[in-house]
Amino acid sequence: MDANPTPNSSNDKQGKVRVYVIQRCPRLLDLEHGVQTAIGEIATAANGDAHGLRAYDTTSGRIGAAVCWEHFHPLIRQALHTEDEQIHIALWPDMPSAHQIASRQYAFEGRCFFVAAASYLDKESVPPELLEAYVARTAEGHIREG
Repeated sequence: MDANPTPNSSNDKQGKVRVYVIQRCPRLLDLEHGVQTAIGEIATAANGDAHGLRAYDTTSGRIGAAVCWEHFHPLIRQALHTEDEQIHIALWPDMPSAHQIASRQYAFEGRCFFVAAASYLDKESVPPELLEAYVARTAEGHIREG
């Protein structure tokens, strides 16, 4: 169970990102690995190490997981590759082409199956002012459909 008192938050009190790997039993396999993941978190999160980066034996195979920018750090990738992952689960905030490429590269480099999960929010659920700001900041000038 998440001890974080803030509802719907992925950060604990120390500013680390939590990644939960739950086996079918159900049994919690990984509480957190707490590595810095995104540019915005570097200013607020504590420095992480590879201590919690491991793959877990499950009935489906050895499963490891990483979040967002962890996939762009060679030493983080290597730490998980040496755990002999058979299945890697990636958590992305969205799925632009850069994340698709990183996902494919990870699968190729790690010789493992890759499951990518990304957030999704339809346009109708986004406040108009946020949508306008997002569109203004995208390189293409539009929201990617699909």
